[in-house]
Amino acid sequence: FTMNPDFNKPFTLNKTNSEAYYECFMERKDRKIKEMKELLEKEAGIPKEEINYSKESLVPIWTYVRKRIRKKRLLEYVDQKDLPCWYWMENSALNNVRTKNFSNESIFWIDSLSYYLGECFVKNLNGQWIRSEDTNNPFEYHDYKPLISFSDPELIDREPVTTLYILSDRIIENREIYRERDLIGVLENHHKMSKAIL
Repeated sequence: FTMNPDFNKPFTLNKTNSEAYYECFMERKDRKIKEMKELLEKEAGIPKEEINYSKESLVPIWTYVRKRIRKKRLLEYVDQKDLPCWYWMENSALNNVRTKNFSNESIFWIDSLSYYLGECFVKNLNGQWIRSEDTNNPFEYHDYKPLISFSDPELIDREPVTTLYILSDRIIENREIYRERDLIGVLENHHKMSKAIL
């Protein structure tokens, strides 16, 4: 796997490079979810068949992952091998992952779990991954990042990576709200606005 060189150093996501960014982001999805499932089965003892994109699957996953989110240790260097496409993005809340010094393991979980959360939206609420430019309800904070869009017009688009960053930031700042239920709450709150059946 080789990262698009444009996203291997600080960059601003904009209209010009958003197409290449979308491709970079989406081509990692299946691989990162597979790695995540294998790790959860091996390290957390969650059976593979329970990592099935159901709403309920988010509780044991987040219960395990939230204990793994932390700041970098002194002298812990950033593992450049497989950084997410968004790691060097300048014009986003996500650049705080760098400034706040999240550990390599935390970056892995924010990255891989955001794909899984996105797929939970897709499978449970009839969502689909789209480019920001294709949204019907634009919000400035999306900054050209890939979104989950819904067929239900009541539902606003979701951007899963920022969602995972915010939840992870609350952990390192000791500002969690519902702890183990924080991640499932994201899906449930979205569902409340919809007629879809979870």
